[in-house]
Amino acid sequence: MLLEDEDCKLLEKIAEVIGSAEAKTSFEYQGLGLVLLGLQAEGYGSKILRVTAAMLDRGGVWGVIHLTARAV
Repeated sequence: MLLEDEDCKLLEKIAEVIGSAEAKTSFEYQGLGLVLLGLQAEGYGSKILRVTAAMLDRGGVWGVIHLTARAV
C-alpha cells in the first residue's frame, strides 16, 4: 500500500505513543506482580484497546469504571 509522507509520519508517531504507553503499563503491572496472560496485540486497534483498558483500570474512581475496563 502506498502512503503519503505525512501518513507515514503519523503512523510512526502513533507507534511511538502506543509503545511508550505499553512500556509504562507493563512496567507498572510487573511492579505489582501481575501477569498480562501473555497477550500479544498485533494491530494498532487491539493495542490501543489494551492500553485504554489498563489506563481505565488504574485511574477509575467509580467501581463501574473498573468493570468497564475489564470488559474492554
